Parts: sequence; structure tokens; C-alpha cells
Amino acid sequence: ELAFLNYLMPEDDEVFITGGEKEWLVMTSHCLPAIAPTGGEGCWKPEWTPRLERFKSIWIALDDEPAGDTGTRAIRKNIPMAHVIKFELAGVKSFSEFMKTNDLDDFEYLKKECLWRYG
Repeated sequence: ELAFLNYLMPEDDEVFITGGEKEWLVMTSHCLPAIAPTGGEGCWKPEWTPRLERFKSIWIALDDEPAGDTGTRAIRKNIPMAHVIKFELAGVKSFSEFMKTNDLDDFEYLKKECLWRYG
């Protein structure tokens, strides 16, 4: 199941795809619009892709580990215009780790760095 899509506001123009419920909770606690496949990072289903067409920006924010890399490739295969956030640039593996020592301004900077490096 693609969870939490119904929690997003109609005016949200970007969405973050997280790797699970914990990461979703941390993102939403920082007021970021997020969704998560309930089966884990590697279970993206192509039929979910049309449900994201309304968003101007789609960010893949999966953990920087093998399962997250597999999931990122699967999502990019179905949503090639999605942007990838690489937490390893900040020396961590996930959004929740990143936010332990950073704030949302730092996250915006990381997004810009990833956009510049990875498209």
C-alpha cells in the first residue's frame, strides 16, 4: 500500500517518498509532505505512479543503504523526473539521522546540492 497520500493537503506541490513509517513520522513532524510504501523501500509498484501526477516536485528520500538504493532505482524507473536526496553527502543514512544535528534550512541546502549533483 502507498500510505499517507490521503494526509497530504491539496495545495502541496511537492512530496517526499520515504522508506517507511518511522521516516514518514519524522518528516511530517517537520511539516514536510511525505508518503511511504508500507512494504518497505524496495516495493514500489508502477500503478502508484499516476497517483503522484499532481505534484510539481517529487523527492526520493530513502535511506542510503542497499534496500534504499534498490527502491530509488525502482521509483526512478517509473518516475524519471523524481529527484534523489543522498543523505550520505551529509554523512548520515536517513532523514531522521540528518535531523538529529541539522535543521530544515540545512535540509533545503542538501536538496539543492543533490539537485545540482544528481538532477
